[in-house]
Amino acid sequence: MSKMKLAFTPVAQLKPDSENEIWKIKVRVVRMWRFQNGVKPGDVGGIDLILLDDKGDRIQACIRGKLISKFEDDLGEGKCCILMNFKLSPNLGNYRGTPHSFKIFFTWSTHVKKNCEKIPNDSLRFNCISFDDLLSQKHDEKVFVDVIGEIVGPCDLKEITVRNVPCKILNLQLKDSG
Repeated sequence: MSKMKLAFTPVAQLKPDSENEIWKIKVRVVRMWRFQNGVKPGDVGGIDLILLDDKGDRIQACIRGKLISKFEDDLGEGKCCILMNFKLSPNLGNYRGTPHSFKIFFTWSTHVKKNCEKIPNDSLRFNCISFDDLLSQKHDEKVFVDVIGEIVGPCDLKEITVRNVPCKILNLQLKDSG
């Protein structure tokens, strides 16, 4: 009996269903950042990533806790990879990396094949919106966006709590450079 090769699933088509709980995606890491542990301030709680496929669709992914050391050397901004055996969960919250309905969570059985063939979508790594759309709030304010402009001054430093950890947010004043 021969094994059937698992086809790539486009990011836009990722959704949990009872028939297919194994997906294979080919993506470029366009953003990668660490976030703090809410229980132990100063400790890294995980790594979040924004992944982009060859069609230009994005999905956020998360590597938590002890899994960081297993995967962090295989991933980096600009690198392309193939991912398999991950979990999908609803993409909820006030700060979301993408508008995709779901978010990828790495597990112990997740497989990363690094250094795969490059994905020809480097120009799509930014999710730019115009200043007009930003000011008119035509975008989903819970989803990250990119803007191109000139920083002309800081505004107030604001303290907020995220995952029970105090954080500071610096609001900036931007000038449209377009």
